[in-house]
Amino acid sequence: MLLCGMLLTMAHQVALPYLEPLVHFALVSGTRSAPALRCYSPGNIDQELIESAGNFLHTGGLFVDLIANVAYTSKILKWYGVDFGKNEMEVLKHAANYLDASESQALLDLL
Repeated sequence: MLLCGMLLTMAHQVALPYLEPLVHFALVSGTRSAPALRCYSPGNIDQELIESAGNFLHTGGLFVDLIANVAYTSKILKWYGVDFGKNEMEVLKHAANYLDASESQALLDLL
């Protein structure tokens, strides 16, 4: 029990004090549908996480079919959806932040 308590204390010391959904685009499980592996630098991590989110969404994390008026998301956005929004629409709106302007607008128009 003492070891478990020490590990929890250590985890709380390095844990973010706030929810940062972009971290899901940096955690790599090694599966084909996971984000790409990359290194992050402490001084530029916010911008790098935003780039990772955009790259992930562009390479299969999000597909918008404008003809069928349907958006398909990766399992990451489904599994951790609560970190991105309260419902599917909010999750997609959040994802739109990391797309190119024209793609973002097309997705928002679909909603």
